[in-house]
Amino acid sequence: MMWDGYGYGMSNGFGGLGIILAIFWWVLVIVAIITFGKWVWGHDRSSHEREVGEERTPLDILKDRYAKGEINKAEFEEKKKDIYG
Repeated sequence: MMWDGYGYGMSNGFGGLGIILAIFWWVLVIVAIITFGKWVWGHDRSSHEREVGEERTPLDILKDRYAKGEINKAEFEEKKKDIYG
């Protein structure tokens, strides 16, 4: 091995520990990027409802369909009667 001014064989002076620290650092960076990406792009209402344990009732689904215009007022009232008897 040659003397490079910092130690034998490793230029950072930490020897094998420097390589381990460098690998650990890059693993942390990659995990942080993945976590941030999931946080930014993974926030949709349905996954949030599942996380906090909220369950949508049939009436909630019916209201959403009415609000989106998938069903009209008469259909909404008819289906609401079917749900609640």
